[in-house]
Amino acid sequence: MTGAFPPALERELQDSDWSRFLFHSKTTKTIYYDIGSLRNVIPLEILSHSLLSTSFPTLERLSVLGQTVEEGPVNIIPLLLRPSLRYVKFHTQISDFKSPFVGPLGTIAESSSLSLEEMALTSLWDLGPFRDFGTKAIEFQTGLRRLTLLSMSDITSMVEGAKHLPFLEELDVGTSQVYSRLPGQDFVSGFRSLTTLAVTGAPADIHNLLRSTQSDSLARVALAPNDIRAVGIYPELIAEMQRFRSHLLHLQLTLNVPSTWEDLEPALALVRLQTFGLTQRGSNPHTITDAQVRRMVDSWPHLTRFRLKSESTEGLQITLSSLAYIAFKCPNLRKLAVTFEGRQGLNQEFSNRVDALPESSEKSLELLDVTKSMFDEGDEERLADEIFRLWWPKARFCQSSLLALEGKHRFFEGFITADESPRLLAPVPDPPTVETGLALSARVSPPPIAQPFSVLLSNSPIMHRFWEITELVLSVIHLLSKGDQARLARVNHRLGKIAITEIWSDVPDVRYFFFLFPPDLCLWSRHVESYPAALRRPIRTSDWDRLVLCSQNTKTLQHTIQKGVDEVPDVIWSHDKLLIAFPNLQSLNVSVLRNVPPGLADTISPLLRPTLRKLCLSAEISRTGFPFHSALRRIAQDQTLSLDEMSLSCIWGINHLLNAGSAAVRSQRNLRRLRLYSAEDIAVLSDAARYLPYLTELDVGNLGSVLQPSNIGILDWSADRSETYFRTLVTLRASGSPIGIHKFLRGVSSKALADVAVRIDIPLPAMMKPDVCLALQAFRATLTTLEMIISGAFAWEDLEPILDLRGLRKFALTYSNSAVIPQVGDAQVLQITTAWPHLTSLSLNTRSCRANITLRGLGYIASNCPNLRTLIVGFNGTQQGNPSYLAPCDKDAVRQEMELVDILWSHYDPNDELRITASFLRRWWPRAHILGSRMDEEKARRWEEANRASRMA
Repeated sequence: MTGAFPPALERELQDSDWSRFLFHSKTTKTIYYDIGSLRNVIPLEILSHSLLSTSFPTLERLSVLGQTVEEGPVNIIPLLLRPSLRYVKFHTQISDFKSPFVGPLGTIAESSSLSLEEMALTSLWDLGPFRDFGTKAIEFQTGLRRLTLLSMSDITSMVEGAKHLPFLEELDVGTSQVYSRLPGQDFVSGFRSLTTLAVTGAPADIHNLLRSTQSDSLARVALAPNDIRAVGIYPELIAEMQRFRSHLLHLQLTLNVPSTWEDLEPALALVRLQTFGLTQRGSNPHTITDAQVRRMVDSWPHLTRFRLKSESTEGLQITLSSLAYIAFKCPNLRKLAVTFEGRQGLNQEFSNRVDALPESSEKSLELLDVTKSMFDEGDEERLADEIFRLWWPKARFCQSSLLALEGKHRFFEGFITADESPRLLAPVPDPPTVETGLALSARVSPPPIAQPFSVLLSNSPIMHRFWEITELVLSVIHLLSKGDQARLARVNHRLGKIAITEIWSDVPDVRYFFFLFPPDLCLWSRHVESYPAALRRPIRTSDWDRLVLCSQNTKTLQHTIQKGVDEVPDVIWSHDKLLIAFPNLQSLNVSVLRNVPPGLADTISPLLRPTLRKLCLSAEISRTGFPFHSALRRIAQDQTLSLDEMSLSCIWGINHLLNAGSAAVRSQRNLRRLRLYSAEDIAVLSDAARYLPYLTELDVGNLGSVLQPSNIGILDWSADRSETYFRTLVTLRASGSPIGIHKFLRGVSSKALADVAVRIDIPLPAMMKPDVCLALQAFRATLTTLEMIISGAFAWEDLEPILDLRGLRKFALTYSNSAVIPQVGDAQVLQITTAWPHLTSLSLNTRSCRANITLRGLGYIASNCPNLRTLIVGFNGTQQGNPSYLAPCDKDAVRQEMELVDILWSHYDPNDELRITASFLRRWWPRAHILGSRMDEEKARRWEEANRASRMA
């Protein structure tokens, strides 16, 4: 009864009642929440309890659907916002001031701990405060890379808020009013980092959005003009994209308005196009003829995907002649979808020349989709065998628009091509966590399958041919959550065989596989005193059938070794059947927790496979009899293993792994990437990698000051350097003491080293010498990126040798100890900017209470670094520290290329942000986005306000 809600607690809520809830929420990555589903169901005492805010500590994705305006007395959304969040999606039908989304959007805008990478905001009608708070949330999430904005109302302010996001790569905008400005009106440019743009709206509004996009890396564009008042699109819309022709590779047009060839003709200038799609919706077909198809093919020689699709079959003007021209002029084409006229009466001249066409067996077309093309009744077989097969012998033919009709797809079998138009304005629920699907697949009996699969499969005496196409079934399965995949697998044997392998392709932990054993074999107890789990009967070969089947397609596996969590009996780990499981395993990540006792059975070696390409071993502490010992020895002895990437991390006790680890590293001759880390000296392990012939990336730390003696023949770094090693390195990350790093760098002889990050720990000032930086000069011909992290005191003279690295493009200097007074001031900044004129990124990061760089130092940066795009710096901006200093008035000091200026722990007079920004920073870098990412919320807000105010001025 409705009057009985919300339910009352039978007793007072205690902290211990939350134990299971907090335990199970520790690894939750994705949450889907439907507003109103918990209203009048969960007692208010639970929703308002303080422990709810400590749950879901690793939450990464949050999707909220709001069909109702109000949620109830408690808004749960702010309680789910976590610093670990990377994706947020809010969808509502209508919004007002009572909307439960208003508060969370305000929290996102004000919180300095949130750093989102992707955001999706959808409100179909009456945005109201949803728009205002959404705009603020977008502006303050400067780390956003993907943004989706969908609405039937005006979202101009939200698009404006995203214009100056420094890292925004993908923008998807769908509305009837994208950009409410006239084509001739002035606009502010932005979107400098976009690579993908999808827009649905009126043609004039789309044109204005394209005009404001200043990205030099825009590669994908999808446009869908949909204004019913428009009489067509105009050529200026397509011509605007010619600004991106040097890097535009993919163009998709979905036209909901009538169009002419003159509207589309400017697209022929986009000579680098690899993908072009034109879809004409409505009753009017696209006005493309054979002659115009030839012009397209001649203009775009690099096409790999080509779509000319019409929803109408009236007045088609593309014939088989166009397909023949495409076949012989597009050697790189992989997928072709076209609506054409294939009836023999309209292709008489072409039909007489079919036999004269030469075969083209080298053609690489994979898929031909004829969509709603017209051809004579029963003529499909002739077209497929006598014409299309001559041109594209390896292609799969399909007619996606007719797969649901009986008898029309006999000779056009295949999979339905995906619709690449901008997304529809409809909520799509996010999938549940991986564990839900694995539990359903392994333990839970199948519930009745949900629509529409029950109609399509269960109610039919014979399964529809749609589900007999393996590729199509796989495409559908990839769109389902783990739980829905498990339910689909129970429909019948064929679907189960396909779906099971996908369900278990990526598993959070190997222990889930052992739940596949018959329940009468082993008792999986949750009580620590019951470990190890006892077998109820002898294990049989048939007990392994489900595990072996489900592991066939597993590519990535996580194995956590800890005492008291689903411990598996040793007889299972040593069974021969385990060796034939996981035949396609490519990545294995093993973590050993601190509470593991010594002497455990080896559970890593049974998971090593010849297909393995990536192996990560991580532990906090190592002892005698540690699980890594036997695994590393097995790697060294196994001739079938050929790893591309390897990581070995052991914070304490690395001495116990030196011999076995060195032998394992030396045995993997094909290693490309290697990471070695410990809090103790790890130089012996790094020495083992010196002769790997293909090693390109090396991350090593900690390099001690004295190389430890060992019986494996350690290299004497101070001896004759005539022998060369580490010849193929491109990227190097190293940390340790100055002496250890110096000795290591002297041993690197790569001629292609371009990216170096060095962390120098300086316990005593006397340990830092210029020799450490002198060793870097050996790479000055190729070195472009250098990062130095210093945790102790030093003199600037110790770093001066790096000024000879004339080719540097990116430099970062970080003081990790706030008690150390930095030795970098205006004079040193002048040296840096003069020595490295090609800098594109500069970071001078200090947490000291004293900043020696003043506004004059920033002036040196503005004058001497014309290519600088990103600046991260802390400075002294007080008027006392900058007496009578004025920004240079010459035009050479104005740098239009600067995109981001991040003010760190700077010092300035109270409320002086606007003066500094307008009088100095904005005069030097008029287009840059200025922010204070490391400051407290109040100071960061004032810098953001100063950034906007100075830009408008």
